[in-house]
Amino acid sequence: MKWIAASVSCCLLALSPTGTSAGETAGKAAAPAGDSTAALIQATTQTDRYQLGSAVESGNKALSLLKAYAPPPDKVPATRDGFPHAAVGHAAFGLAEWTAALSARQGSAAPTWASTHLFQGLVNESQGNAAAASGETLLGLMLDPLAVYLPNRYHPIENKRASGITAALEATDRIRLHGREYHLSASGSCPDVKCPSSYYLAARDEQYRGILADGQWKNKGFDIGMGHRVSPDAAILFTFAWDYEKGGTPLVDPLVLLMGPVGKYKETTYNVNLGYSRKLAGDDRLMLRFLYDHDKEKVIRDPMGGTALIKWKQADLTKGGDLRYTGNFGSHSITGGGGYYETRRLQTNSFELAYPLNLAYGENLNALPPSLKGPVSTFLSYLPGTDEKIRTGFGYAGDKFWVTPGVLLDLGVRAEGLGRTNDYRILIGPHAASQIALSPGQTLRVGIVQRMKTHEFASLAPQEAGGLVVDETFLVVGSKVTDLQARWEGEIGTRSFLTAWAEHQRVGGGTSAGIYAPEHATLTAIGGAINTLLTDRISLTARYVNRDSENRTNGSNKGKEMPLVPEHEARLGLVWADPMKVKVGLYGNYLGKRYWEDTNATRLAAVTTADLSATWEPFDKRVGMTLALLNLFDKEYDIAPAFPAGGRQITFSGSFRF
Repeated sequence: MKWIAASVSCCLLALSPTGTSAGETAGKAAAPAGDSTAALIQATTQTDRYQLGSAVESGNKALSLLKAYAPPPDKVPATRDGFPHAAVGHAAFGLAEWTAALSARQGSAAPTWASTHLFQGLVNESQGNAAAASGETLLGLMLDPLAVYLPNRYHPIENKRASGITAALEATDRIRLHGREYHLSASGSCPDVKCPSSYYLAARDEQYRGILADGQWKNKGFDIGMGHRVSPDAAILFTFAWDYEKGGTPLVDPLVLLMGPVGKYKETTYNVNLGYSRKLAGDDRLMLRFLYDHDKEKVIRDPMGGTALIKWKQADLTKGGDLRYTGNFGSHSITGGGGYYETRRLQTNSFELAYPLNLAYGENLNALPPSLKGPVSTFLSYLPGTDEKIRTGFGYAGDKFWVTPGVLLDLGVRAEGLGRTNDYRILIGPHAASQIALSPGQTLRVGIVQRMKTHEFASLAPQEAGGLVVDETFLVVGSKVTDLQARWEGEIGTRSFLTAWAEHQRVGGGTSAGIYAPEHATLTAIGGAINTLLTDRISLTARYVNRDSENRTNGSNKGKEMPLVPEHEARLGLVWADPMKVKVGLYGNYLGKRYWEDTNATRLAAVTTADLSATWEPFDKRVGMTLALLNLFDKEYDIAPAFPAGGRQITFSGSFRF
């Protein structure tokens, strides 16, 4: 459903009593103490993932990367340059900057993460950490002008200029009119001459939160949503989205070289969503939703220069709906519902059915000691279907730590053509996360997550693994991935911030293979980063990651390393900051050797590059302008066999913060 599905999910969050977006994982911290309903909804909204598509999954992955790799806003020294913000690119860096500014405006002493969807730029205020006080306006702006010249001496056809401007504005204001509070949020971006923009407007009083209007205008597409309060206790929501894309490129991407360049490409998608929410007695609420989504694609590839055309068509049709009830009974809360969803793939004449049924129950144990205060909740979700789960567990949040363990059970039911084929794959795995405050300035986060199935080609190695290359290792569609993670963050005095992490990923089982896709593989990584002030004007930043990968699929490649996963990767920087708000940084990057293919026949050489950047931040650092020279010495290296990198790049970016 791509970006349309993501925008619809943002619209639907207004109908949730807590505003929690569907698709968020159970690993998120529980709600503030005393709000067991919020904790329950956070634990169960993940069951809506069957209707959201890949866009929400990608957005949540980007957010998780941001939260995992960016330092908390209140623990960042004078310069942040040494930390791996590049995991999700400029958008994540701008969001981290805005979040830090927002936290500073609120005087927050604890890390504050605005649960913002990178696709839409909408602020989820369900936990109150991004909400302005009455009469106060909070604004944040990221402006990222980009002018890049990418010379390639080996491939003159690829010499190109790219220019544009990317802007993201987040505004939260409470305007009280006739007992209601109006919240306004807007965002927009312009990566090229065709500029998309979006806006978001919501109204809320003490008893109800609802969307008045939500819209996005894109190149050859639009998305609009309308909400209307039909009575003091009821509201309806309608969304419609349409997107049309057409294009192609004569250039060959090395990762799709075997498939051939795309000659023509056309996709049409439209989506209709209707929702109804009604407040019952007390805080009880009833929600009803209907969904209709149509996605049609047509691709023509020309791998042999016009001698062998490959035509491919795909059309997906999804429709269905669900009913959900949420209620409070004293210190207890319960939420539950059910529905029906059907997806038809016209190309293969197959369809998938989902009968979602979920139930959650929780209690806020006020009798607990003060050191253990916080919501304790239990939940059970039952969603038999191709990609659905049975999930059960509990959540707890205290002063010193929070934990949300759970157990997942996956049952698949498939229908091919006119007949049905039952595919019961029972997979049991844990899902837990915990955060422990060891002492002031010292935090330990540990977690284990098992993704039962990948809905599309995913990456075993993190996006930031190579830094200089596209280092994705494609997995098998339908595979199971288990992540064990631990991360420590601490301060040394008032001048240094350190972090260290370890991660182990295990992949197994799948239904169809991608490029160099293993059925079974592991990846273990350990790393650390430091950011310290050497003097009042000079700071040192350093980061190192060591990775060990192994293909565990039976066959000739068993025991070999995974392609495009370097064993060593490092970055070292020296930053000089002048009292005149000028900052100059010199960075060195190292990317170790890595194999190109799963047979380990071709090994790309290690590469060392240098970057130089200068930033000016006048007007009390409200304005920032950065000029960067990447690959300073025009280092020649290959990102694929006989496929050299683009060479030296010059970028310019700017920012303004209210």
